[in-house]
This record gives sequence, C-alpha cells and structure tokens, in this order.
Amino acid sequence: MSFIMTLVVFFLWFFAGSFLLRTVKIKKSCGTTLLLPIIAIVGTIWTQTALDWYEEWEAYRAERAAEEQVRETQRFVMSFLEEMNPLLNKKVIEIGDELARIDTNIQKLTELQQKFPENALIEKTLNQWQTLRNELSQVSQDIYQQVEIAYVAYKIDEIQGLKKFDVLSKELLKEANAALVNAETTKSTIEEQLGD
Repeated sequence: MSFIMTLVVFFLWFFAGSFLLRTVKIKKSCGTTLLLPIIAIVGTIWTQTALDWYEEWEAYRAERAAEEQVRETQRFVMSFLEEMNPLLNKKVIEIGDELARIDTNIQKLTELQQKFPENALIEKTLNQWQTLRNELSQVSQDIYQQVEIAYVAYKIDEIQGLKKFDVLSKELLKEANAALVNAETTKSTIEEQLGD
C-alpha cells in the first residue's frame, strides 16, 4: 500500500473504532483514547496483510491459469500429432521415455558424485549423460515446435496444413529416428566405457 493509502486505511479504522466504542457506549476515558489508535494500527496492519495475501493469491491464480493454458495447448498439439502421424508420435513418446531413463541415470550419478566428489570417471560419465540429455531434449523441443507450427497452419487452413504437415512429418520422423539411434549409440558407448 502507498503511504497515502495507508493513512486513509488508518483513519478509516480509527473512525470505525470510534463508532464501535460509541455504539457499545463505553465512557470516554484515558483507556478508550489509547484504544482508538491501537484499533487503527492493528486494523491497518491487518488490512495490509489481507491485501498482500490477496495479491499473492491473485498472482498464484494467474500463474496456474497460464500453466493450465500451456498444458491445454500442448494436449491439442500432441493430439494433433497422434492423429496426423502416429509413428512420429510414437517416436516422440520414445524420446520422452529415453529422457526419463537418462534423468534417472543422471540422478544416480549425481548421488554417487556427492559420495566421491574427486572421482574423474564419475564426472566424465555424468557429463556424457548430461550432453546426451541436452541433445535429446533439444530434438524433442524442435520436433514439438515444428508440430506446433504445423498445427497452427492446419487450423488456419486445413488443406494447406495437411499438405505441409505430411512433408514436415516425414522430416521430423527422420530426425526423431536419428536422435534415438544417436542416443542408443552414445548410451552403448558410455556403458562399454563403464564395463572396461
């Protein structure tokens, strides 16, 4: 609250306290004179706290609404992908599954690294897994962005979008296959290095 607003709220509480004391018919004394500023201060603090809480709640609601909007958009795009090219959708799901497995390995290596912080082999292996994760994640994001563009084009003009998506989906399928093959090769290399 601004300083002026705080003063306005303070005097509103002061007059509300004065009205309350007159309504209850408490005799005016030194105690009631001190009670009015206390009521006004406590009321102002309570009002400020309530306004702060309300602003946080509104920000939280806006954030949740924005997140829900993003999730809903992603559901539309992924449903579009599943309907238009089930094979590419399957590859996107495989990439997601592979990312989850890589995350598990990275978590295990991070825990191991905390126990043995000076071990170079752990650091090297962790870096390899993180690099692989970043590459797969980037491929997944690229595919999603291209599908989203195709989805928008499809919605604007279904005929143009369908033709455009057919061409695009073949390219994206190749990219997804290459990413999975690369991930498998890198994973095998890492596992062979660990086996030696």
